[in-house]
Amino acid sequence: TTRYLYCTSVNTVNQTTRYLYCTSVNTVNQTTRYLYCTSVNSVNQTTRYLYCTSVNTAN
Repeated sequence: TTRYLYCTSVNTVNQTTRYLYCTSVNTVNQTTRYLYCTSVNSVNQTTRYLYCTSVNTAN
């Protein structure tokens, strides 16, 4: 089934350079879904907020 993955990384302070890795992994026949999202900040690992949402269509 068609899958849409939305991931947004929002940093505090001064919006330092950030890297966002998001991976959606489904098992067997597209039933159980696991979503892994990781936000990595540069400089000194400032406080960050990570929002990840996986939306599936009918099929």
